[in-house]
Amino acid sequence: MKKTKSFLKTETGQVLLLGAFFVAAMFVFSMSTSPVTPNRLGLDSSIFSLLGKGIVSGKTLYIDLFDHKGPLIFFVNALGYFIGGRTGIFIVQCITGLICLGFIYKTVRLLQPEGSCLPAKTVLCVFVPAYTYFFYTFECGNLTEEYSLLFICASLFLFCKYAKKSDSNPAHPPLFAAVYGISFAALAFFRLNNAVTVCAGIFVIFCNLLHKKQFKNLFLNLLSGLAGMAVIIVPTVIYFHSRSALDEMIYATFLHNFKIAANTGHDAIFSKPQIFLILYAPVAVSAFLWAANIIKEKKLVLFDFLMATILLLNFASLWIANRYPHYFTVFMPVFVVSVAKYYPSVSCKKLSAFALSCCLILSFIGLGYYNYYKNFTSYFIEKETDKRYEIIAEDLKIIPQDEKDSVIGYQIKPDIYHYGDIIPCYKYYTLQETWAITNVQILEDFLIWAEEQKPLWILKDSESENGLFEDILEKNYEEKCRNEYIVIYRLND
Repeated sequence: MKKTKSFLKTETGQVLLLGAFFVAAMFVFSMSTSPVTPNRLGLDSSIFSLLGKGIVSGKTLYIDLFDHKGPLIFFVNALGYFIGGRTGIFIVQCITGLICLGFIYKTVRLLQPEGSCLPAKTVLCVFVPAYTYFFYTFECGNLTEEYSLLFICASLFLFCKYAKKSDSNPAHPPLFAAVYGISFAALAFFRLNNAVTVCAGIFVIFCNLLHKKQFKNLFLNLLSGLAGMAVIIVPTVIYFHSRSALDEMIYATFLHNFKIAANTGHDAIFSKPQIFLILYAPVAVSAFLWAANIIKEKKLVLFDFLMATILLLNFASLWIANRYPHYFTVFMPVFVVSVAKYYPSVSCKKLSAFALSCCLILSFIGLGYYNYYKNFTSYFIEKETDKRYEIIAEDLKIIPQDEKDSVIGYQIKPDIYHYGDIIPCYKYYTLQETWAITNVQILEDFLIWAEEQKPLWILKDSESENGLFEDILEKNYEEKCRNEYIVIYRLND
């Protein structure tokens, strides 16, 4: 017993314990990939895993299969699918999550180095609310923000490491800049908005080196940062250029995504105040702790400028694009640093503890009600997902194995392809009308393709109605099967 207690009072013991809790929580809350919930695939997650499966099968991103996310999310899913299908993706999630946890722990220890390990109070104040917030905002897992944390946490650790010693040595290690370059490029190829923390840190360090007249060091860091970016950008460009898909990748990753953000990114706060109260609570608490510390210290050091810039730009980004909770996942490590750095030093302890407690309670409400009640009840008690899977999978059996390479869906949810072990035969394979809101050409191209190419099988959402598409079906196809979710058509002989 004493050996167990002493082991848990070491850094290794604490990290292993936190890691065990993390993996256990992944089994419960990552419902899009967890082996515990095999038939629940999610919307975005099922697209990412479908395109990952397509890559493993030899398809070319954006040419054969389209989505408006950067290529790295699909490569990650391809790696997971290659390892072991849906479970392989879950394994990749757990590995990247544990690495993030390691960086977060090292960052907190950097800010609170006293003792052989973190005090229990720090673990409770920092990790419990932060990871409760994380498991609520990552919305059942396998989204771009979750994987982006790896690069955000690595860069944030190095930002903090530099800021702590900058007064005595203002020179910035060029190797750190290489990591920032890799992180920025990787985040841009996931979702550019996710890079806001890295961009904020780079900006503050750039300004500090100029202020300290470290011009030679600044030049070396710029070169190193560009080299780091090249590590990600060059292979990506070569890959897509070799497949004649570079223009399509750039359009989908940046141009189409920017149009979506401009049209559908922001929701009014009062449209769903109970959700936004949860989502913005860590941002508000972080800002409060920063301000309380400044009032007490009556001075600003580089670390304070760094955190102020990161907090301000994150708030701006999360205000502009706030429609989905998973957008807020990227703020989790910033919240960790804010609490770890400022909570021990603020003068208004009782008020700060109250703010942290409110943040924790709100996060638990989000995780408990909006995740457990809505998702867990639906899956485990009402078994809606299993019923839907069984109905769709059974009806898809009418498609012969040798004809599965000529199947396309119209307005169907992408998880249906997984239920039938199908890879769609055209790049616009789901929610065509939704994509057409941003680019009307997508729907026009799909209708022309369906009219000219005439795939053997068409799956249509049972509630969708499009006059032009209905004409194509009536003229060329015969209805073979119908259920409450989809209608299955076969090309006339």
